[in-house]
Amino acid sequence: MAEALAPGGALGLLVPAHPRLYGALDRRFGHERRYTREGLHGLVTAAGLQVESLYSFNALGVLGWVVNRRRREPRIDPRSLRAYELLLPPFRALERRRKPPFGLSFVVRARRPQA
Repeated sequence: MAEALAPGGALGLLVPAHPRLYGALDRRFGHERRYTREGLHGLVTAAGLQVESLYSFNALGVLGWVVNRRRREPRIDPRSLRAYELLLPPFRALERRRKPPFGLSFVVRARRPQA
């Protein structure tokens, strides 16, 4: 992806966070791995990009992911999804005011240097 960017071009990524959360639900969704903040930063910079921001996203989703790890057949059922959607607006408002120290995912914005 870095090579496809024009000089000065930006890249935005949303990737699964925290290797300890990796499990059957990740495999079901096609995730190969979960990243650490340091590991993701290193991969992006090793690709020749400058990291402009890297932050945690979706703190609310961590709870559901942990609960699903304990299930024999991990899935996101409609009842859990409804509960998540009800709780999401207040959590979203909190995340806008202050980036959480943890989350289900990382968001990274990086840029290819001009020259």
